[in-house]
Amino acid sequence: MATTKNKSGYSIEEIRAMQPLTDNKRAKAFTDEELTANAQSDADNPVLDDAFWAQIKRIEQQNKKQVTLRLDADVLEWFRKQGKGYQTTINAVLKAYKDSRPQ
Repeated sequence: MATTKNKSGYSIEEIRAMQPLTDNKRAKAFTDEELTANAQSDADNPVLDDAFWAQIKRIEQQNKKQVTLRLDADVLEWFRKQGKGYQTTINAVLKAYKDSRPQ
């Protein structure tokens, strides 16, 4: 009997045999000290020390208003394809345009 594969290229049997990407039981077995040591040894996740936090500047939230805005379908589609935060990007583009114009 031939094995049927889905769009991912894996059969049902292969998918069932795969290990989950996370193992909550194993993660919960770590002590706080072990988790801290693992985090500190991760080169892709540097520790954020006091010097890092000292340079942070608080940015006050702008007063935003909710509006209904009609955009060309292709324009909206392009911004959506840019990913999460596309509405913030649209706002930034509009703000840059406003700031470039004479008062």
